[in-house]
Amino acid sequence: MGIYTNLQIPALRRFPAPVSLAASSIFIGALALFITGLSSISQASDWILRSPGTLISVFYAGAIASGLNFSLQAWANQRGGPVLVAAYIPLQTVFSAFLGVVILDDPLHLGSVIGALFILIGLYLVIWGQRLHRLCKERECMATPFSGVADDIREPLLTETVSGETTTYGAIATS
Repeated sequence: MGIYTNLQIPALRRFPAPVSLAASSIFIGALALFITGLSSISQASDWILRSPGTLISVFYAGAIASGLNFSLQAWANQRGGPVLVAAYIPLQTVFSAFLGVVILDDPLHLGSVIGALFILIGLYLVIWGQRLHRLCKERECMATPFSGVADDIREPLLTETVSGETTTYGAIATS
C-alpha cells in the first residue's frame, strides 16, 4: 500500500484525474486476480455466484469498499501528499473496531481503546507537524536553515578569539 501511495504522486502529475486513476488501478488489479483465479480454480461452477447476498457483498466490496476507498485515497494524495494519506490509513482499524462494537455487538477491550487513542494521538501529531511545516515554508523560515552559521571550511568550528589573537583547536598550527 505504501508503494502504491507514493507512486500515485508522479502518476497524478501526468494524469490529474484521481477517480480515473483509481479505476484504472483497480482494473489492473482485478485483471491480475482474474488470471490468478483462472490458474487456481479448475471447475467453472466455482465461479457462479448463487445467492443474492453473495452478489450484493461482491458488488459492495468492489464498488464501495475498493472503488470509493481508492478514489478518496488518490484524491487525498493529490491534495495532501503521501504522508497525510499514510497517516490516515490506521484509522481504518479504529473504524473497524468501532463498527464491530456498534453493529456486530463485539466486546470492547481496554487494549483496543488504548490502541485507538495512540492512533488518534499519532494522527494529531502528524497533522500538527505538517501544519507547522507549511507555516514555516510560507514564512520562509526554512529557506536557509544555517544562515547565521559560519561555513566551517572557511572558518573552523572550534575557534577562540581573545584580544585579537585567534586560536584554532584541533588544528596542527595555533597562531
